[in-house]
Amino acid sequence: MTIDRTYIGISMGAVLPLLTSLLFYKYGYGGDFDYFDFLSGMMRIRGTAMLIAVCCLPNLALFSVFVNIEKLKISRGIFLSTLVYAFAIIVLKFII
Repeated sequence: MTIDRTYIGISMGAVLPLLTSLLFYKYGYGGDFDYFDFLSGMMRIRGTAMLIAVCCLPNLALFSVFVNIEKLKISRGIFLSTLVYAFAIIVLKFII
């Protein structure tokens, strides 16, 4: 039985940028302050959109892997969740 479902791709594409931001915080800023302080600092300097954009880059690699192994529904889900993140970037960058 093969697992090729869109909702799996959506959840993978939504969670991977969150994990990437946690890794970025841990290895980039070391433990000087709390993760939520890190996020509020990013909001204060208006860098949240850039943080989200950088954290969505691993979705590109994940999307490419699932396209190459022909799991197209999972790829579609990853693409959809990346579009949601892109919409959030546009809102943060240009509207707010």
